[in-house]
Amino acid sequence: MNMKQAAELLSREGKSMIYKNNSLQEEVSPYDNYYQLKEDEHKWVYGFWMVERQNNPYFKKRKEFDTEEEGAKYFFLQTLSTHYFSKYLEEFIKQHPEVDIYGDTFDERVLRQAMSLLSIPSTLLANDKNQITNKAIVLEKSGDSHTVILFVNEKGETVKSTLPIENESVMFFAFKKVYKLYLFEKKVSPLLESYNLRDQFTDEDIFLFI
Repeated sequence: MNMKQAAELLSREGKSMIYKNNSLQEEVSPYDNYYQLKEDEHKWVYGFWMVERQNNPYFKKRKEFDTEEEGAKYFFLQTLSTHYFSKYLEEFIKQHPEVDIYGDTFDERVLRQAMSLLSIPSTLLANDKNQITNKAIVLEKSGDSHTVILFVNEKGETVKSTLPIENESVMFFAFKKVYKLYLFEKKVSPLLESYNLRDQFTDEDIFLFI
């Protein structure tokens, strides 16, 4: 994936982009902050432009890449993930206040009810990675008060995991990851396949997206 392809695919998903002069950035209002990927002395730098309430806007570097392809893929995943959170997750939360995702009653049972409302396959959430036959999010206890969220591949192997999260908060994070995994499989994969780019994205890249 190069910057031009990232810009085109993000635009297709409703995220307006500006691509010119070896630079890729979000299209925003004149005084809004925005993310940018740009070439800088044979490196590709990803960072955040601080514009709001700044007399002298400045660029805060977040990541640096050796190739355009690495930088473009990272920019694409980060930008699309944020866009999908606003477009799909936040919209679902607004439409279904009864689910009370931010509330104390949002436990695994209610999480699975939310999945059902969204037609997300129940197999995308599990409690035992040894029973996995597809990519899934696994909840693994870490002591009495914390849980670790694992992203597991089709072989039951852990690709990546979070740090232990307090049980009171973990279901919200699990819901985000399950929903984004579903969106990656349903929407992002076909989008990438339309440019013959799907094979460039690894399970580690999917974890970055979710």
